[in-house]
Amino acid sequence: MKFAIGCANNGTVTWCSPAYPGCTSDRAIVQYSGILPHLRTGDLVMADKRFLIADLLLPGISLN
Repeated sequence: MKFAIGCANNGTVTWCSPAYPGCTSDRAIVQYSGILPHLRTGDLVMADKRFLIADLLLPGISLN
């Protein structure tokens, strides 16, 4: 099982995706989990270097 988790600067969990089968790609989880509409200009997405999602993010949202 795989999940996407959103956290605030202080470590508080602010969002959690539904569970996906382990074979689901990270990109697919980001696309279909519902996290993208919650991101706002100025937000920073921190992800592993294998997360190839920069093109999914709106302008003003950074990927680190």
